[in-house]
Amino acid sequence: MTVTPTGPPTTYVPSTPEGPADRPRRIRERRTPSDLVFRGVARAGGTVVLAIMLLVGIFLTRDALPAWREAGLGFLTTQAWDPQGGDFGVAGVLIGTVLIGSVAIIVAVPLALGAALFISEYAPSRIKPLLINLVDLMAAVPSVVYGIWGCSSCSRSCWWSASRARGCRGGSPRTSAGSRSSRWTTTTRATRCRARRP
Repeated sequence: MTVTPTGPPTTYVPSTPEGPADRPRRIRERRTPSDLVFRGVARAGGTVVLAIMLLVGIFLTRDALPAWREAGLGFLTTQAWDPQGGDFGVAGVLIGTVLIGSVAIIVAVPLALGAALFISEYAPSRIKPLLINLVDLMAAVPSVVYGIWGCSSCSRSCWWSASRARGCRGGSPRTSAGSRSSRWTTTTRATRCRARRP
């Protein structure tokens, strides 16, 4: 009596492959003259940058030691700044820096996230490449350029708004040459404005 299998045919696969095992291939790296030149230039550039940063740190530390010895920790807790009188305090500058950075983050983060979401999810396919290239172009411009543009373009509008809020219709601040700065001119105009107010 012969019994025939009724299930599907099966294929036997040995646990170890038959025949000689394949040898691992070696990756051959041939250094061409151009590769050697590129590596040398890259390493030299990186070394020079690190050396410059180290020298700048040493220079700043050496020149800052007298101020630290004179002021101590009061350098970070006082607002008086009079190098001739021996008062070294950067608390006011630090507070202003933190406030400016906080305002910049509050304004920039929603705009950046909104622009990214709009470009990636909602922008039409016809203008999406244009928007991407525009964002890349704006990212390539140094931030100091935007700061100078904002200071020269928006300062007059901000001064006019502040003057209207204070009840004074004064002019706009002007940056004069020499020792007078825009901050000094603005302070002088604000003083005159307060003097004219009843």
